[in-house]
Amino acid sequence: MISSSSMFFQRRLLRQCLFLLLVATLSGFIFSPPASAQPGGRDVVGIVLGMTPDEVEAVLKARNPSYKFVKVFWRGADGKPSNAVGKLGAALPSGPTDRINTSRGYSRPEAVMVYFTATEGRAYAVYRQVVNKQVGISANEMEAQLTAKYGTPDPFKGMYRLYRRMLDAKGQPNAQCGHRGFEWESAPGGQSRGCGMSIEAQFSDQMAPDTYATFQTWLMDHQAAERDAMALQAKQKAVAAEAASNMQNAARANKPGL
Repeated sequence: MISSSSMFFQRRLLRQCLFLLLVATLSGFIFSPPASAQPGGRDVVGIVLGMTPDEVEAVLKARNPSYKFVKVFWRGADGKPSNAVGKLGAALPSGPTDRINTSRGYSRPEAVMVYFTATEGRAYAVYRQVVNKQVGISANEMEAQLTAKYGTPDPFKGMYRLYRRMLDAKGQPNAQCGHRGFEWESAPGGQSRGCGMSIEAQFSDQMAPDTYATFQTWLMDHQAAERDAMALQAKQKAVAAEAASNMQNAARANKPGL
């Protein structure tokens, strides 16, 4: 039998729990961290690896209606541009013009370029650049946010201040995994077999000990890139085999008289 004092304690505890839940609901506070803030995040500013071009464009338009967009399409078998988006870029113009400069050396206030696989049509790499020469960007603050979102960085020493985290196909840290840098113009390369996701963030153009004018982020899904490369190779082999077969059949059908 439950004593009256025990029942009183349970009721009091229940009231406290309900009060905390009510406060959390009214204030919009969430006890568990959002998925995007948990270690191992697979997105950059809401662009999740595996999204379609339409999904990416919707995310970017919702993020900032002032973005100007540019699309580059994969070439078809005939060598002409197809309807498949190879990469989608969004940037903020630095002046009154509605055009965005697409050259490599142009410093945009903010720019995002998303790369899509040719076979699946899904995002497998994201590049982002932020330039703020007036106020600058706090590296300490950004590194704390990066660690909270993606996890503890790999040990790294180099000429740049860099956050770097490489994972294998099982999601475990593997500093041997990596990729060649890709930017607004250049496509990703150097996917590593057996690797999963890689994330790098670089601070450059130092203004003060903890302040930098430029912040860049590179996110890549090595497994998606490898699947795409293997599928493209298989497709190319099939096309070559079909062309060789057609040529052989044509040769057999051609029977010149003796």
